[in-house]
Amino acid sequence: MHQEHSQVVLTCPRPALGLEPGDVGIVIHVHRAGTAYEVES
Repeated sequence: MHQEHSQVVLTCPRPALGLEPGDVGIVIHVHRAGTAYEVES
């Protein structure tokens, strides 16, 4: 499980969001004990 303020790297493309594998972001919020995350790039 990732923690808030952890750096994360995208591993699969998300073209609808304009994101590519290797894009880096920071976890800003963990939802439902790690079942979902909010990440800011």
